[in-house]
Amino acid sequence: MRILVLDDDKEERHPSFARRFKGHVVVHVCTCAEACAALEKNPRFDLAQLDHDLCDFVDDPDSGLVFERTGTDVAEFIVLSLPKELRPKKIIVHSWNPGGAQRMLEMFRDVGIDAIRDAYRAM
Repeated sequence: MRILVLDDDKEERHPSFARRFKGHVVVHVCTCAEACAALEKNPRFDLAQLDHDLCDFVDDPDSGLVFERTGTDVAEFIVLSLPKELRPKKIIVHSWNPGGAQRMLEMFRDVGIDAIRDAYRAM
């Protein structure tokens, strides 16, 4: 299987997912931009493991403001910008943030993407 893992926790979660998916092709990313690029530039993923809270902050030079990017931004990219043939076959939202996870799931389900929530557990 080809698996995308989006999470900002490089110390615990990425190694845990690597153990869980040993023997599969796993692409690890930490930011919204990295996730969108991986989805766009790689063959279709069989599974995407997505977190919501990413500690991913982006400066807007026009306004001078700093914006937080989250898993919801990745969900919007998948639903609105990613060609259907590149959308992951299945998505698991592993966020501990119930509100953020629910928003992501609703976006996926509204367009018929197979998505579930399974809060992260260490392995």
